[in-house]
Amino acid sequence: MIPISLKLISSHKTGWGCYAAHFNRNGKLLMGCHDGIRIYSDDYDMAERTIEGNHITSIASNGDNYLIIEHKENQRLVTKSSSNLTNLEEIFKYGFPGRNSAFLAATSKFVIACSKESLVVYNFATKLKTMQHLDFQPKVLRFDAEEILLVTSTDGLHKYSQDNCGKLTPIWTCNDIVGAGGIAFIKCGDIVVQSYKGKQIYILSPQG
Repeated sequence: MIPISLKLISSHKTGWGCYAAHFNRNGKLLMGCHDGIRIYSDDYDMAERTIEGNHITSIASNGDNYLIIEHKENQRLVTKSSSNLTNLEEIFKYGFPGRNSAFLAATSKFVIACSKESLVVYNFATKLKTMQHLDFQPKVLRFDAEEILLVTSTDGLHKYSQDNCGKLTPIWTCNDIVGAGGIAFIKCGDIVVQSYKGKQIYILSPQG
């Protein structure tokens, strides 16, 4: 079923910057904020607890762990936490000058993070980190149900396959989206892309 309208369910204040949102398996909402990760239960009125961090700009899950990016000055720190979110363990860090938010996506084998006109690919098995250069600045990353990577940029939406070593190969690019931002999926497999330059969302087939 393709959505034709949006309905506001709830809203709440976070005090200052809020950069990321992620629902866990239990239906709790994890919000990446300027002061850490705030966890909200079903009523959403108040955070039931906060895990301290520094400008959490992205939260993802690969089933076993949460993967998180913390924004440091001219650097991004990628950490992981178990499903109970008791503590954050550093995986790797990399240079990223400027104030742009960095996003990440993860599978059981890899975590991929945004950098300056490139993507950082980290292999969980080998613990090796590689860079894949792009001809655009990536914004938001998401893996679909088949672990195919989708990346938004000011140019549109880009889809990539990934080999066993983590190397990315372009599949297609859709240039019809103005100011492509966040990515979500519908159960039928269609892709939903939010525009940060207007009050629209775009719906694409898996073929672009």
